[in-house]
Amino acid sequence: MHWGGLQPTVAVRMRVSTSKSEAMVLCRKTVDCSLWVGSELLPQVKEFKYLGILFTSEGKMEREMDRQIDAATAVMCALYRTVVARRQSSQFTRLSTSQPSSMVMSFG
Repeated sequence: MHWGGLQPTVAVRMRVSTSKSEAMVLCRKTVDCSLWVGSELLPQVKEFKYLGILFTSEGKMEREMDRQIDAATAVMCALYRTVVARRQSSQFTRLSTSQPSSMVMSFG
């Protein structure tokens, strides 16, 4: 791969766990990139999840937004089944659970 005339150098002694590392190229078209750490080639992936966020090589967020909407929907369904749908729940309980659940829907 062309790096603008720069040659790779070893200036910092850093240990990279190649068994836990993957490579991803952010580009709208498919690009193969060989990333070597020492004598080991890192596998190239099209997507990965980091700190609960789904990253894709195209940089699109539609799948991540769909995933968060699905998670919020699951929370709302669980609340409905356990609190709202029960006949023995009081009106106060039903109203007091609607405000926190709307915050979950808003902020994920």
